[in-house]
Amino acid sequence: MDQENAGRAAWAAERLADRRPAYEIALDYYEGRHRLMFATERFRTTFGRSFGEFQDNLCQPVVDALADRLQITGFVDNGAPAEEQEDAALPALALWRANRMDVQAGAVMQDTLTLGDSYVIVWQDEQGFPRIVPQMAHRIAVRYSDERPGEIEWAVKLWRQDKRWRVTVYEADQLTRWIAPNESSSFDLPTEYEDFQPLPEQPVVRNPWGVVPVFAFHNAAAVGRLGRPEHEQAIPLNDALNKSVLDMFVGMEFVALPQRWATGVEQPTDPVTGRPTEYTAAVERWFTAPDTDARFGQFEQARLTELVAVQDSFRAEIARVTGTPPHYLLLGGDFPSGEALKTAESRLVKRAQDRQRLWGPVWSACMTLALRMAQTPPHGDLETLWASAESRAERDQAETAAIKQALGVSNAQLQREMGYTQQQIDEMAAEREEEQQRDADAAAAAVAAGRA
Repeated sequence: MDQENAGRAAWAAERLADRRPAYEIALDYYEGRHRLMFATERFRTTFGRSFGEFQDNLCQPVVDALADRLQITGFVDNGAPAEEQEDAALPALALWRANRMDVQAGAVMQDTLTLGDSYVIVWQDEQGFPRIVPQMAHRIAVRYSDERPGEIEWAVKLWRQDKRWRVTVYEADQLTRWIAPNESSSFDLPTEYEDFQPLPEQPVVRNPWGVVPVFAFHNAAAVGRLGRPEHEQAIPLNDALNKSVLDMFVGMEFVALPQRWATGVEQPTDPVTGRPTEYTAAVERWFTAPDTDARFGQFEQARLTELVAVQDSFRAEIARVTGTPPHYLLLGGDFPSGEALKTAESRLVKRAQDRQRLWGPVWSACMTLALRMAQTPPHGDLETLWASAESRAERDQAETAAIKQALGVSNAQLQREMGYTQQQIDEMAAEREEEQQRDADAAAAAVAAGRA
C-alpha cells in the first residue's frame, strides 16, 4: 500500500480501536448485558451465580422511546414547481422502497442512538443499480474537511473477510481497495498497512459522482465530531438501580424466615464432639425449654418497601437526565393524556425534532446521490419528510387536520403529517378513485333505469 493510504488506514484503525470499548459498552447496556454491582465480595460470591443474568434494563426504553419518533414518510423535490413536487419525488420513493429503506433507515437511526455513530454507503451494484447499504460503526472512519466543516474529505472501511483484513479508501474521485497478504486469526485491527496489496479484482474504481459515497450519522454531536450513545447518562444510574434491586433480593433471602432469639435457655452440646450445638430455625421446628424463666422472641422484619422507593427514585432520575417521559420507565401511576401527555413528552419531542433537523439533510444527500446514479436526479434540493414526533389523540389530530384542510393544505400533506407512508397514501388515493368510479357508474345505471 502506498504511504498516503497506509497512513489513512493506520489513522482509521487507531480511531476505531479507541472507540471500540465505548461501542461495546453502549451495545451491551442496550441489549441488557449489565455489570453486577454487589455491596461486598461476600454477596458477590454468595449470589453472583444466582443473579448472574439479572438486570432491570432501562437503557433500551431510553433509546427506543426516541427511535420510535423518527419515521421517514417521504421526500419533496423543492426544485420542481409546487404543483409537481409530489410527482417529482416519486423516483426517490421508488428507489427508497427498492432498497428496503422503510425498514433499514429505522435500523440505521436506532444504531446511531445506541452507539452514537452509524454510516451508510451508496454505490452501484454489478447491474448499475444504486444500493444504499448500512454500515456498522466499528468498521468505518471518516475524515472531515478542515476548510468545510461537516463535509467528508475521505473515508476508510476496515473489515475482516475470509480471515484476511481488507481496506477500502473512499474519495470524491476514486475508490482504492486493498487486502492483507496473509490470513489473520485475530480480530484486533492491524496497526501496519504498508504490506497490504491491491485487491486483485478492480483495485481502483473510478468515482464519477464527485462526492465521497459515505454518509455519517452522529448522535448529539457538534459538526464534524463523533456522537455519543443516547443512554450514556443512564448507564451509571442503571448500575445503581440494578444494585438496589439486588440488595432487595439479598434482603429477601436473609429475612424471608424471621430471625428468632431465646434467653434463659441452656444450650445443648453434641454428645460426640462435646461442642455446643446451634439452634436451627425452620418452619417445621419448635423451640422449647423446661425452664419456666426461658424467653423466646422474634426480631422485627426488614422493611423492603424503602428499597422499592429507592428503585423508583433511580428510575425517575434516569427519566430526568435522559429526557425520557417518566411513564415510559415507572410502573405506578396513571398514564397521562391530553395536555398532561404533551407536557410529559415535551423534552422527548424536542429531542426527536432535533434529530430530524440533524439527520434529514444527510438522508437527502444520500438519496440525491442514489438518484444521480439511477439517472433520475432531482430538480433541486431534496427535502426529507418525517412523521410528527408528537403523540396526538386521534380526535385532536382529526380536528387539526380539518382546520389545516380549510386553510388549503393538501390531503396528501395532511396524511403524511398523520403518519401515513407514501405507499399508504397512494393506496388510499387509488381506493377513493375506485369508489368514486363505482358511485358514478351506479348513478348512471340508476338514471338509465329511470328513463327506461
